[in-house]
Amino acid sequence: MILILGVILLGAAAAQEFQCTVIPGKLKQISAGLGMVYGVNENNDVFYRSNNKWLQVPGKLVLVAAGPAGVWGINPQNNIYRLQGSNWVQVKGSLVQIDAGGKEYVAGVTKENKTYCLNQADALSGSSDVTLIPVGTTFTYVACGRYGCWGIDQNKVTHFITGVQPNRCQGTGSQQVGGQNLYMLKVGEDGAVYGLSPDGGVYHREGVTASAPIGTSWRRLNVGCSTFKHLSYDQGYLWLIYTNGDIYRCRVPGLFPCA
Repeated sequence: MILILGVILLGAAAAQEFQCTVIPGKLKQISAGLGMVYGVNENNDVFYRSNNKWLQVPGKLVLVAAGPAGVWGINPQNNIYRLQGSNWVQVKGSLVQIDAGGKEYVAGVTKENKTYCLNQADALSGSSDVTLIPVGTTFTYVACGRYGCWGIDQNKVTHFITGVQPNRCQGTGSQQVGGQNLYMLKVGEDGAVYGLSPDGGVYHREGVTASAPIGTSWRRLNVGCSTFKHLSYDQGYLWLIYTNGDIYRCRVPGLFPCA
């Protein structure tokens, strides 16, 4: 049930209401990190959230990623760009998905599902001539955060990439996590891990800590048991894109298990 009371209340019981603010606009993809929020609409126009407004950024991208490593993007030809000042500067290489949430390093996947990363030195260099390092594992999606990187394979099974460091972004291997099929992930600077299932459900990885970066289990969250196509997370807020492009900003303390 959806009630409009200045915010949207998603959930069955009053004591368990999930309060999500409706954000004006329509997007197909969103990325929040380091206090920044960027998004892309169906026309591949790029927007930046500032003072509760969407401001258009020049350029056409299919995907944008914001985080400690800066703001990065992929254009329709799978070229890689880094935002430097107000300009998109092309960086050597080709990817279909990119993430800037790690400790100032970047990770992404190619159209062949090969996984690559940029060490901290290259990610922050400002140079276009950088070295994409093979991670050695085949993923369709990769996301990094405080405790390392996560990947999703072609069977939608999740994995944790072990031994990742800012200047050893490829890590030392990977460990299958499983437990819930997902098609995308977001990892926060605080270590929190969220994902979307193939049916558009929102999941949280329970038990993630510095000493147990893989956590213990996946828990589905009741966001009105609605269907979403994209999510991001930063500084205690989930950003969710509904199937029709509507944008929701939800406070994490309101999350509770979906029955």
